[in-house]
Amino acid sequence: MSKILIVDDEPELVKAIEVRLRASGYHVEVAYDGEEGVKKAREFNPDLIILDIVMPRLNGYEVCKILKSNADTRNIPILILTASQQREMEKKCLALGANIALMKPFETEELLLLVNQLLENQGGEN
Repeated sequence: MSKILIVDDEPELVKAIEVRLRASGYHVEVAYDGEEGVKKAREFNPDLIILDIVMPRLNGYEVCKILKSNADTRNIPILILTASQQREMEKKCLALGANIALMKPFETEELLLLVNQLLENQGGEN
């Protein structure tokens, strides 16, 4: 069972994503700010991280930079959640090694499709 870490400060969005991913057979952990996200990424060792850009304590760019510069977490695929006004930060995350960005608002089916693709590319299994 693939492990997914959701790092986002919007509780309703996190819950919606978590419910959908669990229903699809994934083991899910959540973090509600960037600092907690970095900590949980190191402890939980997820197969994939879904990362929001605008968050308290550490933003998505800072989280991405930390994770991609650490040998233990650098190979974990990262799916960035972004809004149109966050394009510059999104570009920085992609330049650091994030795999793909998904524009908010999005359909959960689209998210699930991208999650499945990223995990398949990593050799992960659902």
